[in-house]
Amino acid sequence: MATSKASTRKKQRVQAIAAARALSLLPSYEVVVLGGGAAGLVAAIIAAEAGATTLVIEKDYECGRTILATGNGRCNFTNLYLEAKHFNNPHFVTPVLGATPLKDILDFFRESGLMWTQKEGRLYPRSLSAASVRSVLLHRAQHAGVVLACCKEAQVASYDFTSDLYQVTIQESLPENESPQHFQVHTQKLIVAIGGTTSNVLRSFNLPRVATHPGLCALSCAPSPLNQLDGKRSQASLALFKGMFPHMIERGEVLFRSYGLSGIAVFNLSRIAEPGDTIEIDLVPEYSESEINQRIFELGADAITYDGMLDPTIAQVVLDMAHAAHEQNLAHFIKHIPIVVTGLADTAHAQVTRGGFACTAFNPTTLEAHQQGGLYCVGEALDIDGACGGFNLSWAWKSGMVAGAHAAATCK
Repeated sequence: MATSKASTRKKQRVQAIAAARALSLLPSYEVVVLGGGAAGLVAAIIAAEAGATTLVIEKDYECGRTILATGNGRCNFTNLYLEAKHFNNPHFVTPVLGATPLKDILDFFRESGLMWTQKEGRLYPRSLSAASVRSVLLHRAQHAGVVLACCKEAQVASYDFTSDLYQVTIQESLPENESPQHFQVHTQKLIVAIGGTTSNVLRSFNLPRVATHPGLCALSCAPSPLNQLDGKRSQASLALFKGMFPHMIERGEVLFRSYGLSGIAVFNLSRIAEPGDTIEIDLVPEYSESEINQRIFELGADAITYDGMLDPTIAQVVLDMAHAAHEQNLAHFIKHIPIVVTGLADTAHAQVTRGGFACTAFNPTTLEAHQQGGLYCVGEALDIDGACGGFNLSWAWKSGMVAGAHAAATCK
């Protein structure tokens, strides 16, 4: 079965590359979108449906493939509690989201044919498959007349003052042992949707940037007995300390790893955690310390008592830690287990890239550059990132809508 699936994927890839190679591009389009991920596809759809001839340049062999990995393959595509406070730079995010951001996103996907379900405020496609979200976007883009140019990578973009157009130099991104061809297209409007990789493409514009680094990932921590719990999970509350007082508190699933901590609650802390910070883990957040002590008093302070509230393996490690620390108040220790952060971990699987082009260089109502009319940035290309829970995809959809609509409306 695995061999058959691999063979099918290889065949699809070969067919997609052949189609990309056979595609002929026009010398100019009214709107060109660099990047065929979540934000780029939505921007292209909105622009094309408004009547603009639209081209998407995507280096992968198919558009939207980054969507497939979101939400562990289930694609948590938005959140019922979508607000600017869940993002960095919330003052910039507010006008982009507009008055009815959730309605705007759900209306867009309803019109695209998607059905959804929700769990604790997180919205997923009804199929619980990210492939459903990608599929409806690709079908809508094709129906709108968007040209999806895959296996092609923008090398550099510049402004041609003679023609009053943007000029994009493109190189084919083909398998090894093939000689890539170079060619150019011109456009009135250029929408940048290629995340943290934009520094070379737009180097001629000297746009201010914030250094990029992985975000929403695991944390490495100082050696601790907790390291032996590798693979164990627990619901917990985590308090991040940058000194004497908690700076941020997150609640949710924690995954213990040999190098530290992972899980959604940890991912959210990773947005601000730094080496030397301390995390206090509360393994029983739904009960107060006094309630736990009362239960211990009723049943007797013996290891089996904790087996009833914690995974037995976790309970034993925690009890051993408490005894080693000469902690007499076991209930207090269970709710305040300390571990020291040493840095980010497993960054290859980080869910977002933090940083990007500085928001100060762009108009938050249109996402057009202040000093470079006709140039837009969307999604992770800007220094915007949000918490786990569908917020980053929500930013991709909504920023794509805003830039795509304004770009198409202002074409000459």
